[in-house]
Amino acid sequence: MTKGAKVGKTDFYVKLFSGVVRFREAASINEAKNRNGKVSYYAFIGYDDKGSTVKRSLGQDKNKAYAILAEINQRLVKGNFKEAANAFEVATDYEIKACIKKLEGYGTTLTQAVTFYLKHHQPSGGIISVQRAYDLYLPHLEKLNRGDAYLNAVRGQYVGPFVKAHANLRLIDVTPSHAEKWIYQSKKDVSANSKKYHIKYLRAFFNTLSEHPLAYTKKELNPFINIKSPESNRCDDKLTEKERVLPLEDVVCFLDALRKEAAWDILASQVLVLYCGLREKEARRIRWEDINWKRHSVTLDAKHAKRLQRRVCKIPDNALLWLELCEQKMPEWKTRSDNAVRQKLQRVKQSLREKLIENPESFEGCKFEFHQNCCRVSFASYSYEFNGPRKTRDAMGHIGDERLFHSHYKNLVNENDARFYFKLRPAMPEGYQEDKEPEDTADFAETITA
Repeated sequence: MTKGAKVGKTDFYVKLFSGVVRFREAASINEAKNRNGKVSYYAFIGYDDKGSTVKRSLGQDKNKAYAILAEINQRLVKGNFKEAANAFEVATDYEIKACIKKLEGYGTTLTQAVTFYLKHHQPSGGIISVQRAYDLYLPHLEKLNRGDAYLNAVRGQYVGPFVKAHANLRLIDVTPSHAEKWIYQSKKDVSANSKKYHIKYLRAFFNTLSEHPLAYTKKELNPFINIKSPESNRCDDKLTEKERVLPLEDVVCFLDALRKEAAWDILASQVLVLYCGLREKEARRIRWEDINWKRHSVTLDAKHAKRLQRRVCKIPDNALLWLELCEQKMPEWKTRSDNAVRQKLQRVKQSLREKLIENPESFEGCKFEFHQNCCRVSFASYSYEFNGPRKTRDAMGHIGDERLFHSHYKNLVNENDARFYFKLRPAMPEGYQEDKEPEDTADFAETITA
């Protein structure tokens, strides 16, 4: 704890713990009542190295509290480094004080100096333990809306065991030798493909920590960044994107099977994946109120998106007909658990495979393989040819240029199939009137089974 010097004629001071504080442009004041009903005042100054808010007691005298707040903000604006410690302590670390002193001659504000220090100096970077870094990493994944399967894999299979074995080691002391020993000695009995996943998850762990002020300043220091992945024992270990794309016949039968099962909530979510580019988990969080029927769009709230980024996706005309059919049959959205949805989808897909074996002539052109992420890959492939890479990228919520889509999805399907894909529609109830009828619509729902 430190006390500041006098401010004016009255003894005002702000208590601050030692440590680096990322200051706000301007501090604000908060009020809180204690058990006796008296009001205490606190200054909201900024954030500490853990991202927690830094609040300091200003006492119970309102006038004194606001006088202290004014003094803090005045020194923040003016960047009065010499007297900064009189109002609050920046850090006990000598280097940050040296940094402030060095930048003082350039007219830099205190806020800018501390930000510069956190970004470029980080004298304590990597000093935290591997266990502490792991404790910072897990909440970060949850904020990014990572699914339960991914989080369970991080905790129990890939990152968690590595952390347990190196818990007390400082982050900065983890070297490529530790990485190679872990992959090729500790995990020598696992398959080559499993080793690749260990490298992938641990590389992501250290890459994420490179953005934290207590960890690394450069991703090049990631001990797993240059570790060589073992060659897989099986040549068919990895599917190509083309193998994941659903043939048109599979799309037709899959949608119609869900329609005949009256699984309207699942049908609606699969339509959003197949035609709007949403992820499976994102689509299952959509409700009718998220769909703008007049504008033909669906809004994905940031809290349900993978990267916490709100986006609005266009709904193609044929997909809107599918959704209208589902909404007519299910005015109130039926809520199922993710596990219940997965089990239902597995039963529907298995039923289609059995029908293909029993009567292959009636399902000519169908495969019913349904590889992982096949619906979203199908959207990307057909949309690339029909809408172009930029619209496809935006709908899927990807960041960056379109080169990823050129390398992954270009020329996987032909233009005629893509055009047909976006005109597949259900047979609507008798008397249904639609405002705009797509050209060359395939009224296929009545012609699927023999």
